[in-house]
Amino acid sequence: MRVIFVALAAAMFLCVAGNRQQAAAQPFSSTSVELPASARLSDVEIRWQSDGGDGCAKVDGCSHYQIIFRGDGFVELEELPWVPPRPKPAIRRRSIDPSQIVELINELFKARFLEALDGNEGVRVVIRKGDVLTFRSRAGVGAGWVDLTLRIGSMAKTVRLGENPTVELRGVSERIVRMAGPESWVP
Repeated sequence: MRVIFVALAAAMFLCVAGNRQQAAAQPFSSTSVELPASARLSDVEIRWQSDGGDGCAKVDGCSHYQIIFRGDGFVELEELPWVPPRPKPAIRRRSIDPSQIVELINELFKARFLEALDGNEGVRVVIRKGDVLTFRSRAGVGAGWVDLTLRIGSMAKTVRLGENPTVELRGVSERIVRMAGPESWVP
């Protein structure tokens, strides 16, 4: 009986070890992050940065945005115009109640941000050219992306939200834009 138990334990160990090696070889895997036991408000930051995608130059031009929320309530919105070239507006800064930052972090945790894949850039496709296969992600036409970063102390996690992020992560991203988007600033 003892021999069977040892054999089963050894087999389970080998299966788990093999699965770990397989998972490590996969691209866009989730980076393991460990939260500190505590952190000061000044050591907390949520950063949202967009990429414009295609097609917006046909309208009134395009801008990338960078939004930074700090745990102490400091908020910064930076517009980075890119097509057509135009002057860069001044960086907008303001303060909000730090409890709103705590709510955002709780929403990120609820959306399982720390467990999310590092990249979500669309459906994977393979392209064949002769005897060579190229693997890529196929984003939608005009699709841009958003890098969402949570930093707490020395722990930092960034997730690229592409064309199809989870509903929960999309909701947090949209809330960040609403909280810090251009329309929320008082002139």
